[in-house]
Amino acid sequence: MTRLPATRRSFTLVEVVLAMVIMTILMGGMASAIVLASRVLPDDNHPVTLQRMATTTAADLAAELATATRIISSSARMIEFQVPDRGHGAAGPETIRYEWSGTPLDPIERTYNGGSPVTVATQVTAFDLALQTDVRRLQGLPRVAMFTDALDAPVTARQSLLESWGFEVDVILSTDTAGDTVTAATTADVHYFLLDIWFADGAILSNLGASSTLNLARGAVIEHGELLKDYGLSSGFTVLLANSSTVQVADDTHVITAAFPTGNLMIGSSALPLLNATGKASGGQTLVTYSAADNLTVHEIHSTTTNGTAAARRVKLPWADATFYVNDLNDEGKTLLRRSLIWAAAPVCYARASVTLQCGAETSGQVQTEVHLLNMPRVEGL
Repeated sequence: MTRLPATRRSFTLVEVVLAMVIMTILMGGMASAIVLASRVLPDDNHPVTLQRMATTTAADLAAELATATRIISSSARMIEFQVPDRGHGAAGPETIRYEWSGTPLDPIERTYNGGSPVTVATQVTAFDLALQTDVRRLQGLPRVAMFTDALDAPVTARQSLLESWGFEVDVILSTDTAGDTVTAATTADVHYFLLDIWFADGAILSNLGASSTLNLARGAVIEHGELLKDYGLSSGFTVLLANSSTVQVADDTHVITAAFPTGNLMIGSSALPLLNATGKASGGQTLVTYSAADNLTVHEIHSTTTNGTAAARRVKLPWADATFYVNDLNDEGKTLLRRSLIWAAAPVCYARASVTLQCGAETSGQVQTEVHLLNMPRVEGL
C-alpha cells in the first residue's frame, strides 16, 4: 500500500497579519517603557545626582581627615594635611589637599602627594571647612620660652629653677632678631612672660607679628600687668610692693591649686610684691585671692577674654615687679609656678572639623558633617 507524503501546514495570511499587529503593539509598549525609564533616571545635573556627589565627597574628605597627623594649611575653602604612610611612593606620610576656588559651579579638586589635581565634585556652589581646636595632655616636661629684656640675676635665677625641674628653657630678649624670636616662640610649649618686658612698646611684640593685642596659640604664664590687658585677661591691675607672703586659696578644685586647702597659703619666705588683676575678663577663673582681689587667675582655651576668646591656656601669676626674686618663693610658691607652667603648656591641637558642601543650586541638597581628628595634630606656628 502506498503512503502519501504528509503536507506541512502553513500560516494563513490572516494569521501573519494578526501576529504582526500583536508584535507591533508589544514593541511599542516596550519602547514606551524604556523611554519612561530613561526619563526617571537622574542625569548629571539632577538634584539627586548632585546631592549624592556632595555626600560622597564630604564623606571621603571626613574619612581621610579623621586620620590626619598634621595640618599643613587650611582655610574655609582649602585644606592640606598629612596622613600616615599608605605605601604610595616613597616611605613616609602622604599629603592630601582638597580645594575649591570659591567661584560658583567650579569643581572641588583633590591632590595626592603633589600629583595632578583630580575633580571629586562638580557644580559646587558652597564649600566651607572649619577646624576647632582643643588641648591635650603634654607628653613629658614643657619647653619654656622665657621673655625678658635683660639676662640679669632675677632672670637667670628663674631659668635655673625651671631647669632644675627638668624643663628646657629658651630665653628670648627684646634685642633678639625677629627670626630668632619667632623660632623660639614657635618651638616652645609655653610662653613665660617676666615683669621687666614692657610689651606695649617692646620689640618682641612686633617680632611676633602683633601690634596691641596678643592671642597666640601657645599657653602663656604672665607676671607682667600690662600683658594682662594685651592678652585680654583683665582691664587693669594693681601692684602691691613688698606687701605679703600669704595669699588665700579660693578654689582647690583646679590642678594648679589642688594640693592646697582653701584659705590662707604662705607662698614666700618673705613679703612678696603681689599683682592683683582688676576687671577680670568674664571667662577667667580665680584660684587665689589677696585682699578679696583676683590674684592668681586662669583662662581655659576658648574662654572669653576682653579681646575675644583665648586661643590657648593662660595663667596670671600672683607676683610681679622688678623687686621680685624667685628664690624668695617657698616650696608652696614654687609649686604654684611649676604647676602653672605645666598646665598652660598643654598643646593646642586640631580636635574637630565641620564640613559644609553643596553641589548645584538646590539648598535642600546641602551636606553637613562633623569629623573628629583622631590623632589631634598640633597647631603649628603662632
